[in-house]
Amino acid sequence: MPDTARDLLSEASRVLELLPPGESGDLLARIAGFLGEPIHVGNVITVKSGPVEESWNAGHYDRETHEFIPNPEVPDGLKVTAHDDTYEDRDGNEKPFTYHTYVWPEAGEARYLSSEDYDGGFVVTINGRRYRVSVHLDGGGWEAGGSPGGAVVTFTRTEEAETEFQSWNHEEALAKYRENRVRALESSKAELAKEPESEWAKYIRDDIDRCEKDIARCDSGDVRLNHPFYCQVFGQPNFIQNEMFPMHKGRMGALLCSIETGWGDSCNVNILFACDDDGVPARVWFEASCC
Repeated sequence: MPDTARDLLSEASRVLELLPPGESGDLLARIAGFLGEPIHVGNVITVKSGPVEESWNAGHYDRETHEFIPNPEVPDGLKVTAHDDTYEDRDGNEKPFTYHTYVWPEAGEARYLSSEDYDGGFVVTINGRRYRVSVHLDGGGWEAGGSPGGAVVTFTRTEEAETEFQSWNHEEALAKYRENRVRALESSKAELAKEPESEWAKYIRDDIDRCEKDIARCDSGDVRLNHPFYCQVFGQPNFIQNEMFPMHKGRMGALLCSIETGWGDSCNVNILFACDDDGVPARVWFEASCC
């Protein structure tokens, strides 16, 4: 940020500190968005989601072979795992292919809030400092049911106790999911054994193939189930369509929260963030995707 802008912001901050939070919040968001920098006023940090200026590139597709070539350079904190699988081409031939899954760095263990308990924010500890985090979604016809266009997040230093979150055991949920897939597999095999040459046999074999692959993915740890809550704080992002890999000063962004807003066709938003060299929130990125 130019020195002139910093000087102006410093002077403006002195005035804003005299205003009630309700009157200063919108102005702070506008300034933060214009400057592309977090705004510090008293014990409140206002950060508006901005463009991803620094990002890790997962790889590219080879124009001749149409194969995905992964980026061998992986930033600290990001885990990339390759998985071998097969697909059926237009001629019915089985072809091998490799896909990749990603694990982002986490700001903390995942915790959850129901829609009744979520009031637009929560109290958490980030790098030893406790903040009341408030999230405001805006733009894009959000109020009319459209896609949110961005977010303004305020981090207010507080002595309040942390929010009482709910827990959800992914391992237990995954075990139940695997049990259901095993039962479905047994049922399909029994049905196929009765009428192996019926007109539905091909579809039953497809069901068997899907069940076997799902069970194998469960055993390899390559299954992430959706939680039943409205808001998830920390943990792994819940991208529906495309992943994002934003970075700030070489640091990979981590999930601040994922909100099941239900916009569009059962869609959500993911808000990632990164801190500065002192461990203070400095960047916020926003992602909204649909099924």
